[in-house]
Amino acid sequence: MIIRQAKKSDNKKVIDLYRKELNLEKKFDKFSLPNRILKEVTKDINKKNNIVYVAEDNKKIIGFTHGIIKKTKFSKLKKVGICSVCYIKKSFRRKGIGRKLTNILLKRFKSKRIKHVYLTVTSKNKIAVKCWRSLGFKELNETLWKKL
Repeated sequence: MIIRQAKKSDNKKVIDLYRKELNLEKKFDKFSLPNRILKEVTKDINKKNNIVYVAEDNKKIIGFTHGIIKKTKFSKLKKVGICSVCYIKKSFRRKGIGRKLTNILLKRFKSKRIKHVYLTVTSKNKIAVKCWRSLGFKELNETLWKKL
């Protein structure tokens, strides 16, 4: 298994995996609009401030991570890193691949002088929450919802 920065030729495979991730996320977030998210990601994936790494096994992409460097408007921080998504094909999970992808992304953020990284995870996705916490992420805000 190798991890490398994604190339433009990987876009279709990464987007296909992204689609699977969004379908998985729908189980936890009934307000998610996967088609809109996918459209935005497809449009933005090759922009300068986007970072994508892929994990390959036998020359097939089995997972990826997507990060974004974003300038802030309402913070003391000039820019932050966003861990947008980390997705691993089901048969390759629980083997440390997501951790390796995330650590490489975090190193890349650090090389760009990013000092703070954040992500959003659905609290109902207990496995993802546990994974992100094991990587050193801590809760900062809590979003609450109420149906009217």
